[in-house]
Amino acid sequence: MQNPQSKIALLSCVLLCLVIPICSIQAQVIPQVTSVTPIAGQRGTTVEIALQGQNLNQVTKILFSGSGISAELKHADAQPLVRFNGQGISGKIPTSNRLTVQITIDPTTPVGAQSLRLVTTNGVSNPQRFIVSDLLEIAETEPNSTIDQANMLTLPAVVNGIITSTDDLDLFRFSAKKDQRLICDVHASRLGSPLDSLLTLFDPEGKEVISNDISNGLDSLIDYTVQVPGDYVLQIRDLRYKSGNNFFYRIRVGELPYLDTIFPLGGKRGTESAVSVTGRNLGPIKTIQMSISPDTPLGNQEMRVVNATGISTNPHTFVAGNLK
Repeated sequence: MQNPQSKIALLSCVLLCLVIPICSIQAQVIPQVTSVTPIAGQRGTTVEIALQGQNLNQVTKILFSGSGISAELKHADAQPLVRFNGQGISGKIPTSNRLTVQITIDPTTPVGAQSLRLVTTNGVSNPQRFIVSDLLEIAETEPNSTIDQANMLTLPAVVNGIITSTDDLDLFRFSAKKDQRLICDVHASRLGSPLDSLLTLFDPEGKEVISNDISNGLDSLIDYTVQVPGDYVLQIRDLRYKSGNNFFYRIRVGELPYLDTIFPLGGKRGTESAVSVTGRNLGPIKTIQMSISPDTPLGNQEMRVVNATGISTNPHTFVAGNLK
């Protein structure tokens, strides 16, 4: 018969065996991605993106939620180390990691957002958004805070930038023809940026012709039909004069198709129906004949109209269900 001391010692050994694996598991830190720069790429191109986060060492694979994108790890920043002159002790300096990844986007990749994740020996990271675009992607070049410094754009295009200081104004110049219906569509708040955008358009004489601060949530939208041909300047800033490295934005600029409404908002699986659409620069498109397969996944899907020049509209939600 075991004495009380033996029972206590045996119980301690059992508890120790249970605790050690748990501690070992907790010590394996899961990778975390905090930013992707740039956040988008054009179909049919190869782009380099920078990923920042923590515990990004020993990346073995890069995953995308959709099809048409392949990635290759190009560079990982060296990390500081901690060494001990004995045994049984290890240490790690908590610091951010930065990876450079080369992404190749197939020309047939669907337009829209995909989720990007990194796989390491310790697990899979959180998802971050990466956008596939069908327009030329351009990054702003500083300084561009005055009309004379405005970055030159060739339309249609998507310009990407950051409002880095309270007095930061970003200006972009482009040529426009009479009767062109320009769409200048900001994507910032909808992508998780804290930017509260104010968008202003100036005519060839430098006169303000239109501005907008709220259209899609905090994101601005300008719809303007050109009266006088020439060089126009588009300006963006934060309405509240706030700023930071995370105050990023994307502006789709050009004579772009834009989808305002669809009706009905969804349909029953295994049926066909006519969906009415309204919008801007859609030309003769008024109705879409929808065919919903019986095995279509239930729930929301992103619907875009592609015009005759191959440019997609903004997305609109269409719901597939089992009810009429």
